[in-house]
Amino acid sequence: VDLKNNTLLLPNQIAKIKITDLSLDSALVVNSQAILQDTDNNNYVYKMTASSEEKNMYKLEKVYVKILKSYMGESAIVPLKNGKLTAQSRLVLDGGKGVTENDIVKAQ
Repeated sequence: VDLKNNTLLLPNQIAKIKITDLSLDSALVVNSQAILQDTDNNNYVYKMTASSEEKNMYKLEKVYVKILKSYMGESAIVPLKNGKLTAQSRLVLDGGKGVTENDIVKAQ
């Protein structure tokens, strides 16, 4: 790498640098365990919506997502339908394979 007008680094100096290889402005980063796949290879997550029946009870909604990038157990995703997921959305992490859409679950 040729550095022009360099006044900071010296020859043979060791420097620690950080490189941003991906920058996304509108993606959500979630635990990769929250992302499931159906028989048609479509990726989805279960979004938990508060149920009016009882405290700590949630109704599940299946939200299809596109995975933009995955790294070290986390994935950057965007919902395929706008407005379906926000930064405040609660997602199912464990036990997602044992539930279906519209199930009522209790958060632990």
